[in-house]
Amino acid sequence: MEILADWTGVSRKTIYNHFSGKAELMAEAIATGMERIIRGLTDIAENTGLGFLDKLDLIVERGFRETRRLWTPERGYTRSGLSMEIFRGAGQLNAHLAQLIQQIVSEASTKGLLASHIEPQLFAEVILNMVRGIRCIHDTDSMVAAPLELLKESLRICLVGALSPLGAETLATSRILATEGATP
Repeated sequence: MEILADWTGVSRKTIYNHFSGKAELMAEAIATGMERIIRGLTDIAENTGLGFLDKLDLIVERGFRETRRLWTPERGYTRSGLSMEIFRGAGQLNAHLAQLIQQIVSEASTKGLLASHIEPQLFAEVILNMVRGIRCIHDTDSMVAAPLELLKESLRICLVGALSPLGAETLATSRILATEGATP
């Protein structure tokens, strides 16, 4: 609390006038951070200037980074009193990420960008499971690529098999998912 008081330029008493203690302060900080992250993800999903693949890629990437940043064991949160607040925040973020990915995939299906045999809700769940699984990788030293690169390549490979011919055309022009030398 002393560090916070110094950093904000107010007294500890002023801080305690607004918060009963460190736990309440941290809970509020985490809630505010979650709102910021969720607002950023929603802005991406609602950006009409972005195509399906760019929206999907940006949301998956940002969602992956934020949940991995929040829930990394080496941060020591599991040993502190913050673990439950962070767990709740990560749960909120996961639920919102799932909702946005389902929305984007459903819109893409409606526009004919997914192959007719692809069920949108199931495909959205596949994407979410990739994010969840790769996010849990902690032993990155033995990996050929960093977790985010692995996620992007997994998403690209998954999309190649799920897109309709019209959707495949969008993959070729996607600024993020199309990797150098990779063709759908």
